[in-house]
Amino acid sequence: MHGNSPLPARSVFSEGAAWLALVLILIVTTAICALVRQTTEEQIYQRFLYRAEQERSNILFRLAAHAQVLRGAAALFHASDHVDRSEWREYVANLQLEKTLPGIQGIGFAQMIAPHDKAAHERAMHANGFTDYAITPTGQRPQYSSIIYLEPFAGRNLRAFGYDMFAEPVRRDAMEYARDFGEPALSGKVTLVQETGLDVQPGFLIYVPVYRSGMPHQTTGQRRMALLGFAFSPFRADNLMRSAISHDNKDVEIELYDGAATPERLLFDSHADQGSTAHGRWQVALSIEFGGHQWTALFRSRPEFDSITAEVLKEARK
Repeated sequence: MHGNSPLPARSVFSEGAAWLALVLILIVTTAICALVRQTTEEQIYQRFLYRAEQERSNILFRLAAHAQVLRGAAALFHASDHVDRSEWREYVANLQLEKTLPGIQGIGFAQMIAPHDKAAHERAMHANGFTDYAITPTGQRPQYSSIIYLEPFAGRNLRAFGYDMFAEPVRRDAMEYARDFGEPALSGKVTLVQETGLDVQPGFLIYVPVYRSGMPHQTTGQRRMALLGFAFSPFRADNLMRSAISHDNKDVEIELYDGAATPERLLFDSHADQGSTAHGRWQVALSIEFGGHQWTALFRSRPEFDSITAEVLKEARK
């Protein structure tokens, strides 16, 4: 009588080896698939990061371009014994900034005025036809400044005529940096005097120092003594940034903060007018350092970018 005879040892070994080989194949296949997915995700992230850095470079380029315009405005004072209002108007008009560098609110000159010269300065402005001119805000201060030129000299910009920017701490910090280092300075977040109460936007300014011709300004002390005033530009952040970022941008959204990325420091949000609170999958924070000041740019992927990359990831998972 025959019973169930045990499988030969070689057969058991072969079957075990086959299962082991299958397990190893599955492990290797899973590892390869995971590596492919990881590599694909890294490639997608690098593409997203590349686009974010492109937009960051666009913003920096625009700030540098505006600073260069202000350097030219400062040079105008060095090339002339006296720059009057008509010369300033003609200089700014010939730049055609509304075509070449859109988003700018204006180009101005703020003159520094010692307390003992304030009354004479205001009388001179009255004699030039500006009978209502006065340095604002009122009050006694150890140093005054006044916006005496600002082109275009119309609309919102009329509200800034005679304003003492040196009296306001955030603006003063940037003006002192420009004065002491002889370089363009970027201010912190402010509400521009030009705002009317409707559609108020966060603002900021860029300053370039103007020193008196013939006076040395190699050292900090000399620069303080020689300071005549500042060529400057005020910016409404939303207006400028929408002209600075790529018009065909379908990859990244931008939140721009003055310093740390906290709600009260928000300067600009490209996502704000899209009617949705949802954000993309990818994000990165990059710093923007310019003119002695730092912004934080938070970049997030846009839906168009996510939908395209989702298909790529789907294929990588197969």
